[in-house]
Amino acid sequence: MVLLYRSPDLITWEYLGPLFQGELSETGHNWECPNFVPMGDRHLLIFSPQPLQQAHYYLGDYADHRFTPQEHGLLDYGGLYYAPQVFWDESSRCICFGWLLEGRTQEAYLAAGWAGVQSLPRELTLGADGHLRQRPAPELASLRRMHVGMAPQPIQGLTPLPQVSGACLELNVTLDPHQAQRVGLMVRRSNDGAEAVSIAYDAAQRKLIVDSRAASLSPQAEGRLAEVALDLQGEPLALRVFLDQSVIEVFANERICATARVYPTREDSLGVALTASGGAARLLALDAWRMVSIWSGNPDA
Repeated sequence: MVLLYRSPDLITWEYLGPLFQGELSETGHNWECPNFVPMGDRHLLIFSPQPLQQAHYYLGDYADHRFTPQEHGLLDYGGLYYAPQVFWDESSRCICFGWLLEGRTQEAYLAAGWAGVQSLPRELTLGADGHLRQRPAPELASLRRMHVGMAPQPIQGLTPLPQVSGACLELNVTLDPHQAQRVGLMVRRSNDGAEAVSIAYDAAQRKLIVDSRAASLSPQAEGRLAEVALDLQGEPLALRVFLDQSVIEVFANERICATARVYPTREDSLGVALTASGGAARLLALDAWRMVSIWSGNPDA
């Protein structure tokens, strides 16, 4: 649960009771890093429960010092995004940073001498439908360098993009599943496909799938499979993907986020490819930028 206090001077505090209490089986036994902020005509509660190591959010109503939720979800479905902190900036934007846990063994990160990184800043808003939206902070555009764009075209099978490659990229890709059962892209792909991360939409199951299980040939890398319900409701699939060395942050239609940590072993694991299976899909737009690495120190970061 989250307990609510108030103070006129930040020294003397009055206890007002529990703000909100969850279910042990659903949201764990200890809620770390609670954030509670107004969001339009509603309120947003964020916390990170142990032992689940996730970042949960609830949207709902706040009255008489009690919070009544109507919507529950995760800020990030990759399983490695934890303890986010929210603040309002001078432009009245709600900005959120999270802590990205490691996706490799303890032995590996002890040997490397560092563990964990900060996520990119996200702007949290309410959509026209009253649901939570997350988008990368627009200031990230200042990190863009070389640009590559692609015109609309059909996609079928695996389509490597030799003009787009790297470990520090921003990819803005809009796809129409059309007749394909699954459509998306691969990043950090080696030339032979032995290492790769798949980001795909399954049209039949209406799921976004981020699969990093083949991202590394190293036995010390812990790849993950994230599958999240996403009903496009006639919209195209709009992906914004940020690569920064071991970090891959995926934003899908501003509704779903999934972050992966990857540790490729191959020097050529820098490729990007479009994919469509079970039928033809359509690329509606693609813009890619080389990015200034957010990490300026360890090249393996």
